[in-house]
Amino acid sequence: MKLYIGEEKGIPVGMVRFDRYDKEENIYDVSINFSLANRGNGLAEKLLISALSWIFREEFEEKHKGIPFGIQQNS
Repeated sequence: MKLYIGEEKGIPVGMVRFDRYDKEENIYDVSINFSLANRGNGLAEKLLISALSWIFREEFEEKHKGIPFGIQQNS
């Protein structure tokens, strides 16, 4: 299980939890919960995107130790 807490101005507003369903296929059950006062204002989408980027980074680093994760922009 991996749990990510979303904060706004230092106050917890919601969470995303990933429960690994199938390790070989990297399949997760995903739960998103927010306090009643913080529903309906677009924070869930932002938290989910942020949590997904963290879990992708962790999965990549676990599989490819020593290879940096990131996107390089050419200018």
